[in-house]
This record gives sequence, structure tokens and C-alpha cells, in this order.
Amino acid sequence: MAKHIPKPNERQKEWLSRSMTAFIHFGMNTFTGNEWGDGTDSPTLFAPSELDTRQWARVLSESGFDCAILTAKHHDGFCLWPSHMTDYTIAASPYKNGKGDIVREFVDACHEYGLRTGIYLSPWDRHEPTWGTDAYNDFYVAQLTELLTNYGTIHEVWWDGAGSKDAIYDWERWGNTVRALAPEAVVFGSRGATPFVDVRWVGNEKGVAGIPCYATLKTSSLLDEVTAELNVGDRYGELFVPAEVDVSIRPGWFYKSEQDAYVRTPQNLLRLYMTSVGRGAGLLLNIPPDRRGLFHERDVSSLLTFARYLKENTKEDLAETSATVTREQTGENTFTLTYHYQKKITLNTIFIDENLHDGQRCFGIEILAKCGAEWKSLFTNPCIGMHLIRQFETTETDEIRIDITDAVAPVTLSRVSFYLFDAFEETTEARPQGQNLLANPSAKVSRVGNILDIDLGGVYPFNYFWMEGVDLKAFRLYIFNGASYNLVHEEKTYYDAPATCHFPEAVDYAYRLRVEVEEARHNQLFDRKIEILYTKNT
Repeated sequence: MAKHIPKPNERQKEWLSRSMTAFIHFGMNTFTGNEWGDGTDSPTLFAPSELDTRQWARVLSESGFDCAILTAKHHDGFCLWPSHMTDYTIAASPYKNGKGDIVREFVDACHEYGLRTGIYLSPWDRHEPTWGTDAYNDFYVAQLTELLTNYGTIHEVWWDGAGSKDAIYDWERWGNTVRALAPEAVVFGSRGATPFVDVRWVGNEKGVAGIPCYATLKTSSLLDEVTAELNVGDRYGELFVPAEVDVSIRPGWFYKSEQDAYVRTPQNLLRLYMTSVGRGAGLLLNIPPDRRGLFHERDVSSLLTFARYLKENTKEDLAETSATVTREQTGENTFTLTYHYQKKITLNTIFIDENLHDGQRCFGIEILAKCGAEWKSLFTNPCIGMHLIRQFETTETDEIRIDITDAVAPVTLSRVSFYLFDAFEETTEARPQGQNLLANPSAKVSRVGNILDIDLGGVYPFNYFWMEGVDLKAFRLYIFNGASYNLVHEEKTYYDAPATCHFPEAVDYAYRLRVEVEEARHNQLFDRKIEILYTKNT
């Protein structure tokens, strides 16, 4: 009996044609310095002075993006369009004297520059009084309807679970609304939205897809949001639901001036590209406009430098340069492609794409180069997927062999490209060495009983934690991975000893920590000195 192979729907087929999507976090938080606003800030604070969505779209187009997603409403409930469902909107702001509509400006600019458009409409709404009740389902569907009927074709609807673990949402009604009003739109999500999910979270916000990163997944991985399973997928999963890698170009998701020095370098963006797109996922890179309403100059410079490097180094495809290609069938579905050259070529980078329109079929590949009389293995991988990009030691050869070593059905390769990438001069990574991250204006510490919740205000790398130990004997340290708090360290010591934790490698994915005191002289944690920092000498 033939094996069932999960296949993409028409929406997913369109999504598979993309490599990079931009996430644009812009809203009330831009002007308050918050990451998660509470919905109480006055709309009068929202006052971009030079907003230019055409600048956003132009930069994204020149940087190689295919699509852009705007935070039409974040958790604070503030709407970037004049929603009829609430007065907490751009209509109550000074922007264009209350006559503005940034969703409209965004969509029009994307269309002008050939970009697809997506919408983030936060399920969690900290301003709306009906949130958490059944009446909120009516409210949310009405807002979805406004966005999906008034702004042309929407290609992605992005749902996350922040703040909504215990909420009761009518996901079926929400999902059916999207399907009816935006049939072209893929849905990003998990948990309750699972029946409608076309694209999955990759399980972290580090910018790293797994090896492998299968396009297929078990239903339970989505329902339970199992981060480790979301990261790699499941070869035998019954769902076709490829991964999207969400990560920010800055430590935070919203713009903060104190993070201008920590914008990802072009070299870092290349590494992100390789660990997301190069592993068979889509890259969703956040670029937050500043208080002017513009992409900051540092972000633009980094994006364009990365894009120029990638474009220049993929101009000459050596797979298309005077090669004779032979094919040998090695099994029912396995085969070898050999590229023969009359003169030696030099390469260090390979791009291979599998046509996934009939499902993922290849589950083993090896690339080899003839070096003298011997075949040298350049790399192996458990799958190809949407994209497979690998870089390796610069190699001179006159024969390259692609071995498809495991496949469940005939495999079609939609791209095979060989390149010689130039060295990309490394820019020193911006890391706040020796600086207490809690000194940042956006950092916050809150205390409830014996628990301290720490919000760094962004994803800053750190490898050292220290806390004043007066009255303290035992503690646990948790780090938020984007979905839940994971225990990373626990310690029992004598009273009054400082609580310390050294990480052998920098933690570069978390913006929240939690300290839980197990034994103390007092049940309540009083204000105490805390240091969280990155240092070379810990």
C-alpha cells in the first residue's frame, strides 16, 4: 500500500514561494518603551513625526523580502486603523489629526513595491473590557472582518498565544472568518487554532530552525505547542505545516533608542538566513520603525549590506556553467546526479530546493566532490525541504555528486545551484559587556510573594546572573523560551550568600527571567540588587 504523503494546500503553495517575510512591530509601545503595553496609555502619545510606509516597503523590496506583516493591533489593544469597534485607535491620536489609517498606508506601499501583505491582530486585548468573555469573540470577528474586507488581498494572518493561555476563544469561528474573507491567507498559529494552521512556529525566537526541519508535523505538537517538536518537525507527521522563524533585528520587538547600538550586523543576518531559510523554513524578521515612523538608519544599513552581499555572491551559478549532468537511478526512488566539468571549479556554498507541491519526499541527501581519485563528502542532511543551503570548506573539483539516499516517492529538485561565496568581513558583534542589563530604561522587575519576574526589555545576550543574598538560602532561576518558563538553575547554599549563576554559553534568546525563592527567612522578597550581564570573564 502506498504511503500517505501530506501535501500543501493552495495557500501553502504560495507561501512556499517565499523566503523572507518582514514583521513590522509599530504601535503604542513604540512611544512608551514597553514591549507589552497594558492598554491604559493615552492615544495622544501616538505621534509619529515623519511616518513613511513607502520607505518601509522600498527598503524591504531592495533587501529581498517577499511579504510584510504589520501589527495592526498588539496586546495593548491600540489599533493602527480607525476600527469602529473601539475608540482606542489611531483616530484618537494626533497623527494626521485623527484622520490617518496606517494599515491603509502600509498596504498601498506594499502593493507599490510588489510585496505581499499580512496582518497581526493580537488575540489578547488588554484594553477591551469584553476580553476573556464570549462577547469578545464578536468583537474580535468584527475587527478581523474590518481588516480582511477593506484592505485588499491579505496573504498571512498571524496569531500568537501571548497572554491567552487560559482565554476562551472561538477559534473555529475566527478561523472560518479568515477562510471566508481571505481565502489566500495562510494562518500562522498553534494550540486552539490548530485546525486552521498553515504555518507553524519554529519553537524559539533565536532565529534557528532545527536540523532536520521537516515540513510535516504531528497534530499533538501543535495542540500542545511542544517547542522541541515544532523546531524539527516530524518525518511521519500527518500534517503539512512548514516552519516560520520569527526573530528581531534588535533585542526588542518594538523600537527603543537604547538598542540602536545592538542592531544585528549584516554578518549576523547572513547567519540567520542560513539557520532559517537554509534549513527549510521561512525567515520572519522583525524590523521595528522608530518614533519618526521610519526604519532606523542602522537597521537599513545592516539590511541593505546583507542583501547586497547575498545578491553579489549568487550572481554566478556554477551549476549552470558548462556542466554535463548525468543521472543514475540507485533505487526505486533514490538516484544520483553528477555534474561533470571540463575545467575545475571552486565552490563553498550549495543551494538545493525540493518541489514540495506533492509533499515532502526526500529524507536523505549527501553532496560529494571528486578530489583527485577520491570522492570527498561535503555534507549530509536528513532532508531537503523548501530550501537547503550549506556552506563548507572551499573546494576545487571537476565533479560534484548529489546522492538522494532516502525517499518515499519520486523526488523533483526545483533548484540546484553551486556558488563561491567571498569572505564576509566580520563586524564585531554589539554586546553590552559588563553592563547590567537591568540598567536599561526598558528593563523592569516585578515582585509577587517569593517570585521575582524580570523583563529585560529585549533579547540581550547574557551569561552571568547575580542577586544579593541577604536572608536567602535557596533559589531557582527560570528563563522564558517564548512559550514557557524553563528551569535552568537551582541552588541551595547558606544564608546570606549571593545567588549566582554562570552560563558556559551566552543565553541569546530570552527577554524574561523568573527567580523563585524556595527557602528564605521571610516569605516576601524585598528589593535587592540584581545584576544580569554579558562578560568575557565570568
